[in-house]
Amino acid sequence: AEAASELLPPRAPLNVPSRAYRGGAHLRARVGIVDCHIALVLWARQAGYVLDSARTEFSRNPETLSPATTLAAGEGTYTPDAIFQLSAPDGRRRLLVLELERGGFSGSPDHFRAMMAGRAEVIRTFAVEKALDWPQAHGAARFLFVFAKPEMLATATRHLPEAGAPFWRSVYFKALPDVVSNFAAGWNLADGSVSGLF
Repeated sequence: AEAASELLPPRAPLNVPSRAYRGGAHLRARVGIVDCHIALVLWARQAGYVLDSARTEFSRNPETLSPATTLAAGEGTYTPDAIFQLSAPDGRRRLLVLELERGGFSGSPDHFRAMMAGRAEVIRTFAVEKALDWPQAHGAARFLFVFAKPEMLATATRHLPEAGAPFWRSVYFKALPDVVSNFAAGWNLADGSVSGLF
């Protein structure tokens, strides 16, 4: 407010809120998505990967009014928070689908749980790969579920539906601070094990 007051004409009223701005849910979600994107870029450079394509749900979409990540999925659509395509040093391509789970101010996993049945169907039917015409030779997409805090991650993954189902092999879980510190390592799997991303 003090810095802004220097830009105002003399005697202009300066109304300063009594409490700091907390930021809306959408803003915090976007910051988290950008943090994941930055972590991916930094890791890719170090590991010799090339980031071929990066699309977030808030990326510019000149074709429609839908979010830039909206894809056809069966009878409907699926809109992840981000989609990344990479090329490995050996030439193999990788497809990553990011879902950021913030859980509101309370850090609740309710949104994750409510959306999981639909997301499971997207994973099970390879809807993302089909929509992007992804070559089978490069393997299935990896779905990255990133939770705002480690506590939320632990709560959300405690009782996963259909825990032994094959589609879970394409799903990776991690807390946002851990993604930022080390993008590729230490991802949690549905069976409770920990794995690298590739």
